[in-house]
Formats: sequence, structure tokens, C-alpha cells
Amino acid sequence: MAITAQVTVPTGDEKNLLGTGETRFRGLFVASKKFGEVTPHVNVGYEEVTDSDELDNMTYAVGFDWRVAMPLTVAADVLGRYNPDLDTISNHLVDVALAAKWNPFKDHEAPLNAYVILPVNKDHGLRADVIWGSGVEYTFQ
Repeated sequence: MAITAQVTVPTGDEKNLLGTGETRFRGLFVASKKFGEVTPHVNVGYEEVTDSDELDNMTYAVGFDWRVAMPLTVAADVLGRYNPDLDTISNHLVDVALAAKWNPFKDHEAPLNAYVILPVNKDHGLRADVIWGSGVEYTFQ
């Protein structure tokens, strides 16, 4: 378990689209526990934005990682953002994230990873239909 705190200060120039001009305070609770090859996790947080009640929001992520076989791990998460101060349809955004990590190299730690994020409630706000990414990790020793 962990608790994180984040403060974002208004740097840059809001008039030239180089910042928002607002200070943000965010707290997050993180919990995770391994049960054999499955690791469930939950994150719950709240963000307070100065000068705007409409931007305050609660975020959450609930999901798991599962080591399917030695070189392959898959993960699934439900990601959400809820803003009780908005009276619009987009006050509660929910996405699902699916990911995989695979290490095809026996002698080296360089796993390949890929993920996709899909909106559950697509009609809630202006959002992409699909967000995807891939990468490779490498640890220098």
C-alpha cells in the first residue's frame, strides 16, 4: 500500500497555451497484493483545482496483472474519472485498458510491451476511439 501526493504549479504562459494558470493538488491511495501468479490492484485519488470547482475530480483504477507463463504477463484495468460538479453527460468517464508484456530473449531482460485503452462510455465527451502504444524495456547493468 502507498499514498502519493502531487502538486502542480501554474508555470508557463496561459495566454500562449503554455500552461493552465491553475494550481492542482492530487492525493492517491494505491494498494496491490500478489496471490500466486495474479496481482490485483486498486488506485483511488482526488484532484483539487484552484479557481475552478468544475475541474475537481475523483480518479480510480481497478484491475490485475497475471503472469500467464514465464515470459508472458497480461493485465486488465478499468480506469475512471468522476466529477460530481459537472451537470453534463461527461461527468463520469470510464475506460478499459488491456496490456501484455512478453520477454522473448532468454539471456537478456528486454521485454516487449503493448497496450490498448478503449472508452466504455464513448458518448461521454470528446475522446479517442482507441489509444494504443507499444515499447521495449531494457535494464542497463
